[in-house]
Amino acid sequence: MKKDEVLIISNHHRRAMYFEETMHRLDKAGYHNIWIQDTGGPNPWGGYQGPRQQLWDVGHRSYDQGMSLFKQRQVPKEIKVIALIDNDCFISNPDTFTEYLRQFKEDKYDWACHLILEQHYINHGLTYEEGQQIVPVTSQTFTPNDTYPGFCPDPHWENAYLLINRDLWDQQTPQDVSHGRIWIKRTQEMGAKMGAHKAEYRLGYTHFGDGWFHVGNLMAYYYAFEKENMAKFSPDSELDMSRLGYFLRECGPDKECLLKLCGVDVEKAKEAWRNLIKDTCMEDFK
Repeated sequence: MKKDEVLIISNHHRRAMYFEETMHRLDKAGYHNIWIQDTGGPNPWGGYQGPRQQLWDVGHRSYDQGMSLFKQRQVPKEIKVIALIDNDCFISNPDTFTEYLRQFKEDKYDWACHLILEQHYINHGLTYEEGQQIVPVTSQTFTPNDTYPGFCPDPHWENAYLLINRDLWDQQTPQDVSHGRIWIKRTQEMGAKMGAHKAEYRLGYTHFGDGWFHVGNLMAYYYAFEKENMAKFSPDSELDMSRLGYFLRECGPDKECLLKLCGVDVEKAKEAWRNLIKDTCMEDFK
């Protein structure tokens, strides 16, 4: 696949140095079609400052609202695949992104991303051969529940590192992409070939693979951290401490002094972050 046939899109809610470095590396590797929507509104972290072909400041918007806005934008005719990369998904090695795209095109997938929980892979008997990044999911069902929109997909999919075929994207509407579960259901109803991207899991929310790392559920912690709501970060929660450790990496020594004054066990937070990224691409991602 030619690199100018790929469009990278992202809803950028809070500035993250690892995310901007991700975009720098992808741009340097030849992926210049980068569209960013700044959805955070005025905030202490500032707006996106990395490479881009298009950048829109759309004010404070939810993720779902941002997706609906993206669907209303005119995609250039030469684009064949759209890659949706979340604000807290970091790619250290663009070569693995290129290989992901190659397998997507070669095996004629319409939709590919990792599943929300490792258990979904086990329940559906998904296994990967050496070097294989995507395997087809042939059994997609929906269980009724009381949470909007009234059903839960099985398996359930993340959208943090998603590839979607241009033809499928063109057939979908802003309403179709306005909620992750609705989007999955519409994709399945349209007969799309759906593939599960190989991933490993930690602490329920974090997903990672060769050359990429998705922190997961990070923006809620941004809100707490910028408001200095330290009650959000329980010292007994490895998940909370790992997110706090992330911010210590992101913000530097000035914030560390403030956190110490607030009674935060800074060394514990740093250790939780080190544990989270151990043996992943994040260990050497500068």
